[in-house]
Amino acid sequence: MWSSASRRDAGQGHGAVPEMLRQWIPGGVTHSVMQATAPASDLLKRSAPSRIVVVASELYRLASLNLNNLNPSSSWCPAYLYYVSKYANICFTLELARRLEGTSVTANCLHPGMVDSGIWRNVPFPLNWALKLVVKGFFKTPAQGCQTSVYVACSEELNGVTGRYFMDCAERTLNRGAMDESKAKKLWELSEKFADLRPTDPKI
Repeated sequence: MWSSASRRDAGQGHGAVPEMLRQWIPGGVTHSVMQATAPASDLLKRSAPSRIVVVASELYRLASLNLNNLNPSSSWCPAYLYYVSKYANICFTLELARRLEGTSVTANCLHPGMVDSGIWRNVPFPLNWALKLVVKGFFKTPAQGCQTSVYVACSEELNGVTGRYFMDCAERTLNRGAMDESKAKKLWELSEKFADLRPTDPKI
């Protein structure tokens, strides 16, 4: 998750520092985004227009979000936790956008694509050979993979655009479940409990 705000506060030590949240457990993802966003919300509003950009993934389509079991660790597929976390990222972002309406602070999410980030470099032989062929043949380079993030964070075309999902520098449609407002609201309420924010923390 990246928060972009005016740099005029940076000299005073209040600049919003770009931060990537890589926790896979959905509850951990949403409460980490909450912990990062809530304390910075006043700065973002003072620095408006500002943008909050959350990196999600198209792999959310392989999951569902069960609010009674946000950590489905018993799944036969270990990667399923990652898919659910990306689903939660999207729902959380859409609720954040709704709560920030009228503040000139926007919140959007995106799928960067499959990127050759080096995450597979420690896969043992002989699996690494097959993976290298797949990665080199079908994955984006890091420079290509960052394009949608940069677009959503910086493009003047998106001034005032909020609560949307992007891929390949274009808006894409989410599935019906990810756009369920009641589910997103409940996820937000659960995240507030997980985050254990202080009474003095700004409220969104």
